[in-house]
Amino acid sequence: MYRDDVPTREIAKVAECSSPYISKIANKAGLVRGSEFFRSNSMVKYDHSKIIKMYKDNVLIHEIARIAGCSQQAIYRIVASRNVHRLAVRITNTRVIDHKEVVRLYAEGTPVRVIAKIVGCANATVSSIAKKKGLSRLSCNEKSLKIAILTMFESGSNHEEIIATTGASKRYVSDLGRMVGIKTRKTYSKEKQLAIQMRSEGARYSEIQEVTGLGKSTLTDLLCAENKKKRDSLLSSLKEKEHQIKTDRSQGKSVYQLAREHEISQHFMREFLGLNKSRVGDCHV
Repeated sequence: MYRDDVPTREIAKVAECSSPYISKIANKAGLVRGSEFFRSNSMVKYDHSKIIKMYKDNVLIHEIARIAGCSQQAIYRIVASRNVHRLAVRITNTRVIDHKEVVRLYAEGTPVRVIAKIVGCANATVSSIAKKKGLSRLSCNEKSLKIAILTMFESGSNHEEIIATTGASKRYVSDLGRMVGIKTRKTYSKEKQLAIQMRSEGARYSEIQEVTGLGKSTLTDLLCAENKKKRDSLLSSLKEKEHQIKTDRSQGKSVYQLAREHEISQHFMREFLGLNKSRVGDCHV
């Protein structure tokens, strides 16, 4: 059965034993299947001369494997056995770049990303061409650009307006802004005020986020800080009436009555009186 290429699991099923045991018996007997013979001698059945010729002609490996009807690993084994090498083939872009136009735009002070967009290449390509031609942006063009940006900062222009007007990079404008003491980080002051107002009107967190565009953590921190301010102001106002509140409490007034009288929540009144949260009912201090 093993010589007839019957699968090992089928033999094991008939003989009522495990597949590894069948393989062990076959190995001890020196039996070799037909498929195993061809697997161990797989390179013999391929046309090596044809494969090597295609390999030397820089045909892609997967194309050679498809034509020869073998795997790519078999191609590599055949080539390695014959010690054949070929030069690495690099697929380059056939697009022609106008170097003169790049040099002209670069010398005029046009930003690299704008040049790359006009010519149709990468930013690194523009920088490489300029470097080969010995061009440098440390010239009067950059000085005039720097002066123009600083002048716009002094006149009150923001970063977006300066970038749109001068064509300078965002990083360059931000660096100059830091030099003159202008922060680039947005404070979201209007959005925060709107969020506090909406929350005081009873809006949900999801609604506030949708309207203001604030992140969840930012909104949580903002509202927690606002609640803390309200809490501190309430505590200071209650401390002024502490003696009266405790007197009313000792006379039998409930937490509910005191909370209604001073227009605060029962939870806050209980906390102010120092009552245990787990207690319920009309407890005295």
